[in-house]
Amino acid sequence: MKFKIIIGLMFASLLTGCSADSGMSDYKGDTRYFRRISKEINGRIIYDTRTGVEYWMSSCAYSYGNLTLLVDAEGKPLIYDRSEKE
Repeated sequence: MKFKIIIGLMFASLLTGCSADSGMSDYKGDTRYFRRISKEINGRIIYDTRTGVEYWMSSCAYSYGNLTLLVDAEGKPLIYDRSEKE
């Protein structure tokens, strides 16, 4: 009985495939809504491809996927300069 449960759990874990990249890519021609600027220890900095607005996306277990708007000293949203990367 225990063997069947273990095998079932192993099979279920294979079906739940996770990706470390979270579906974000940096290659040219990508049409996704968000792109990664940098990867940090507890998350990544991403930007909206349509507006250029930057966000912090958490990768911590308790807050995975939470977005936080990044702002400058005056409280205005940071805008990603796409010419820096391309």
